Amino acid sequence: MAIEGLNASRGIGNGIAQVYDTRGSVGYYLKTAAQQEAKRAAEQKALQDEMSKVKLDGIRQADVPEYTTEYNKWKDLSAQINKEGDLAKKAMLRRNFDEQELKLQNIVQDSKGLAKGETALNSIFMDPAKRDNFTDDAVSKYQLSKTLPRTDPRYIRDLTAFERKVDTNKVLQGLDKDDEYVMKSSKFNNPVETPFTQGNRKGVMINQDRVIDPTQQIQRYSAKYDADPDTRVALKQLYPDIAKSITDPTQLKQALVTQLAKDRVKREYKAPIFKENDDWKEKALFNDSLVRARKSLDGEGVGSAQPISIPFAKGKASVNLDHYVPISISKKNFAGSPYIDLATGKEGGKLPSSSDYEVVGVGNAPFIKSGDLKGAISQPEYANRRPDNIQTKPIIHVQIPAKGEFGKIQDYFIPYDRLPENVKNSKQVKQALSKFTPASTQQSTPVKQSSRGMVTMILPNGQSGQVPSNKVSDFIKKYPKAKRQ
Repeated sequence: MAIEGLNASRGIGNGIAQVYDTRGSVGYYLKTAAQQEAKRAAEQKALQDEMSKVKLDGIRQADVPEYTTEYNKWKDLSAQINKEGDLAKKAMLRRNFDEQELKLQNIVQDSKGLAKGETALNSIFMDPAKRDNFTDDAVSKYQLSKTLPRTDPRYIRDLTAFERKVDTNKVLQGLDKDDEYVMKSSKFNNPVETPFTQGNRKGVMINQDRVIDPTQQIQRYSAKYDADPDTRVALKQLYPDIAKSITDPTQLKQALVTQLAKDRVKREYKAPIFKENDDWKEKALFNDSLVRARKSLDGEGVGSAQPISIPFAKGKASVNLDHYVPISISKKNFAGSPYIDLATGKEGGKLPSSSDYEVVGVGNAPFIKSGDLKGAISQPEYANRRPDNIQTKPIIHVQIPAKGEFGKIQDYFIPYDRLPENVKNSKQVKQALSKFTPASTQQSTPVKQSSRGMVTMILPNGQSGQVPSNKVSDFIKKYPKAKRQ
């Protein structure tokens, strides 16, 4: 290539025909341009290769808009890097490009993880056994959450807070009502009779119990299990090993309710019934020693004076009489006589007219002189603690016999000085009084005594009575919850 110029002396040739030789500089320029273009192409390819590594396959559909926005920012940075010639600015753009790439990767990985979690939760909600762990409200919120972007504050990442909260004790209390219903249909076993002495009455204690029907119990539990998700969750919490080992819902229910019934065996005791011996003369005596001490008086009897302890308040308390004479006198009327009711140990008013009263003994009884319990019978513990507040008075011990097979005897103490004249002047009472020392000559503090060869036993319902010492072990076998006094 030749170019004419004024400064021909610097060219090639002579005079005006002189030309410039530019092949070297043009070649260098072209070479440099080609190298820069190749470098830009390589950079662009490298950027494209990096961008091709970030794929949105598997991310949630709701997160696609966020990904697209950030991807476009990344793409713009790539274009800026290609255009920028300043090395310092290019380096800064490259750092921004790398940060944007990391941001995109985080979006993709987080969204993919959430998508997998949603798939797992979908399977949980489709499984009845696992669905019970979540309330209906939690499921509704979750279904809405699936349509929201991961950045939405309403999006639910953790359903733990929405799991069903179950009070296991409350569920078991509810099942107690089912047990009560089943127990009512269960039958009591055959009555068990055990020889028993209560106060001055001898007879047998009749006891019955029943056990809840496990078949009906399981049926009730199964119905509650089917109807109530709280019950299902509570049983799985109570028996986690069973819940983990059985996947079939029907088998799981059967295993859970069966185990629960085994752990909730219910037994109900009917109130013990004391049935006296048929011989009214024998039931009027306190124990075997009094029977041996009795003397025959035309079908009636008077025993020797001795100290005894008489239960009252349904066997929950006792009173010691330091000088008691057993008597057997039937059909005496005590109408209008003030009395102490042995059902309570307190004053009970006046007796109504009746020919059913039977005299069973006379003695000196301790009474409380003052305070809230004034006029009531004193128990030995109180008498020992407050001897200054004890007043000993003579009384006559009377009963109304039990009516019917399972009737109860009614006991009363009547102040001796209030006895009707016909009772005071009777031959039997006068003979009894010949061995009876009035309270005025006795010590004011009662002396605690017990019958030889007899052991006082207390049943769970509070009733107490005496059992021959050689029969205690047999009695405890039949009444495991009975205790010695």
